[in-house]
Amino acid sequence: MKKNVLFLATLLCFSVFVQAEEKVHNPFDPEKHDPEVLYKIKDQMMQMSYQWIDLQIMAAQTSANQSEIHSTLNTMEKSAKKIKNLNKNKELDGYMVSLIGRMQLMKQNNKKKDMVALKQNLDFMSDTCFKCHSANAFPSESNGK
Repeated sequence: MKKNVLFLATLLCFSVFVQAEEKVHNPFDPEKHDPEVLYKIKDQMMQMSYQWIDLQIMAAQTSANQSEIHSTLNTMEKSAKKIKNLNKNKELDGYMVSLIGRMQLMKQNNKKKDMVALKQNLDFMSDTCFKCHSANAFPSESNGK
């Protein structure tokens, strides 16, 4: 119960952060993206966040469905590749390459039913996402990796 409450609190904070982020500034340079592309990127990022949450829920279960985890990782990887292809800010490519590589590693770990690795990789992915968003918001403070 305590873990569920903590997870829901984290989810709430994440959703508030996303909404605040949208109101504070445009996370992509409008000179490099047209509005249609920005909406496509936003849609794919939202899909990835939903998939990440699904994986968090599965990782919290005592007996996770490896087939469902693999399917979710495949879908998430497709979203990440779409974002990488749509994004014109090449300084952020390193983050997407890192996420895609991590998803591939997670699929290998999933075959071994390694739930500890799944949880660690989800933490890595979360950290990478926040670093990418920060690098995009404050490009002078980051080298894009």
